[in-house]
Amino acid sequence: MWKDPIVEKIHAIRLKIEAECEGDFTKIFARAVKIQEQYKDRVVSDPVKWAKEHSQPVIPLPTS
Repeated sequence: MWKDPIVEKIHAIRLKIEAECEGDFTKIFARAVKIQEQYKDRVVSDPVKWAKEHSQPVIPLPTS
C-alpha cells in the first residue's frame, strides 16, 4: 500500500499531541482552542460567509 508522506506526518503530529495531553480529550480541546485564539486572524469560522465577502461572481447576477 502506498503511504502519503503528508498523511504520515499528520498522524505523527496527532500522536505527539495526544501524548503531550495524556490522551485527555479535554486537554486536547483546550489546546486547540488556545491555538485557535492565538491565530484568530487566520481562522475562518464561517467559510460560506467568507467566500461571499471575498469573491466576485464570474457573471454579474441581476440585481432586480
